[in-house]
Amino acid sequence: EDAQDTYAKTQLALGLCSESATEMSRLEEEMREKDSKMQEMELLMARTALDSAAELRKQRAKCDQSLLEQRVLYDELQVVIRDMDHRSEVSSKALAASGYQHQQTLTRQCHEEREFLEKQVLEKDKEMKELME
Repeated sequence: EDAQDTYAKTQLALGLCSESATEMSRLEEEMREKDSKMQEMELLMARTALDSAAELRKQRAKCDQSLLEQRVLYDELQVVIRDMDHRSEVSSKALAASGYQHQQTLTRQCHEEREFLEKQVLEKDKEMKELME
């Protein structure tokens, strides 16, 4: 009877061990599946991060190129502005010189006209004096 009782208990223990082993195998399989899914998710996240980083690098390169182009245009514009300022200054000086020359010409002409008129007045005065005498 003790042997049967021990045998029954042993059989029960073996059954429980077998169930535990089956449950452990099932849990291990679930853990492997979860690990596999986690690895897939990590891989997907890593790919997404790499893709995002590559896209950001492309955008940064475009921004850098655009900034460089704007800088070149700005520098070219500064050259044009300096050239226009120089031309304006030269034109102003030329206009001022031309105006000064014109003024000098007019002044000289006025002096010549005045001298001519003064001579005529003197001649008329002389004629008048001669006629009065």
